[in-house]
Amino acid sequence: MKIGIKKIKELEDALHPHNIHEGFETIRETNELWFKEPTVGERFKIGSFWTSEVKEVIDSKSFRTHNSIYEWEIIEEKELDSEESMKIAFDSIEWAFDKKK
Repeated sequence: MKIGIKKIKELEDALHPHNIHEGFETIRETNELWFKEPTVGERFKIGSFWTSEVKEVIDSKSFRTHNSIYEWEIIEEKELDSEESMKIAFDSIEWAFDKKK
């Protein structure tokens, strides 16, 4: 799954001003099983890109964080078959157990 995100505005009272410039855009890949739309009280995560905590969901495609206003969209959505879903789940479990060793 590919998600596009664009920083629309930096807030005047940003906790970390000038961290990411206005107009910044990126497309990142993320796992369909764990993708979650922006949720108040959580960071919006797409692949290796994370925002600060979401303070408000403005509409279905934009949200406000501690620092900025962002727009996002699904660029490419891939439906996983059950075998692919199981492989991703098992790989993640295996990775988690390996990290504990």
